[in-house]
Amino acid sequence: MEERLFELKLKGYCCSQIITEICLEMMEMDSPELIAASEGLCDGARCGGTCGVVTAGLAVMYLANRDEAKKGMDMEFVEWFEGVFGSTMCNELLGDDPGAKSTKCPMMVEAALTWLADMMEWEC
Repeated sequence: MEERLFELKLKGYCCSQIITEICLEMMEMDSPELIAASEGLCDGARCGGTCGVVTAGLAVMYLANRDEAKKGMDMEFVEWFEGVFGSTMCNELLGDDPGAKSTKCPMMVEAALTWLADMMEWEC
């Protein structure tokens, strides 16, 4: 998975686009429009708000299985993310460190993809 993350990052994808693309691949779906639209979730919806990893993760979870997501899996994901990383807010996660996007974001993306694959029973 790490190689695929790097490949998409080199393509210019941000965190939310990487989550969307890889989850679509695991679901054996293709949606360039959804990947393009998920760019708006990058950098905490471009304003340091809720992390794009979280919002994209929720979006693909609902796409894959809306009923399970609504039964609490959505909040379980958010609580897991906050418990592991300390916040769901992009500006808090990255702080003032200009290199944090290069170090923290890939780690959060990979961890979230693993969590989503396990919970949704997808093959990585």
